[in-house]
Amino acid sequence: MTSGMTGVDVRLTDTGSAAVVDLSCGRCAPCLADADLWCAQPRAHGDVLLEVPAHQDKTATRALLLADAVRCAEPADEQTVLMLGGEVAVAAAALVRLLHGGTVLVAREARDPDVLAALEAARPSGRADVVGCYRDDRAAVRAVSRGGDVCLALQDAAATTVTELVQREVRLIGPRSLTALLAVLGRPAAELALART
Repeated sequence: MTSGMTGVDVRLTDTGSAAVVDLSCGRCAPCLADADLWCAQPRAHGDVLLEVPAHQDKTATRALLLADAVRCAEPADEQTVLMLGGEVAVAAAALVRLLHGGTVLVAREARDPDVLAALEAARPSGRADVVGCYRDDRAAVRAVSRGGDVCLALQDAAATTVTELVQREVRLIGPRSLTALLAVLGRPAAELALART
């Protein structure tokens, strides 16, 4: 899993798929604060949250973490969400579309001409209100509107300076709970969305 996250793991199953497993204890301070990804007393064996094809396990897990960070940002339906990056961004966008009623755009990079045109048409600032990015938080901070949210799947992303965050009035948001995410999405819908990417 990613650094620091102890409440979730990915394990191969007997059927050749990969299972995303909830290891959270449900009793420690992070779990009680609805941040079970950061469980302080993880169990050795847990409950299967969902299954994905084994070849897709890293992409799917990273997409789930990124989608949960967007869930935690709680974008309003009138806000535009931009998912930046490669295959993780595409898979995360498929999940975010299940929980966000507004516009969700995907681009490999923030300066993509088609995305810039869509943002110009959708937002007065020409920037997204919420930007999700798996690893490059600097690119996400530059792409988000002033006062917007940058959602990250990793806590060890490329380091944005405090000055950049303060000047742009940006909030960095990470994932908290895949259990809560899947309660909103539903396991079948999440598995189907990931299988289609």
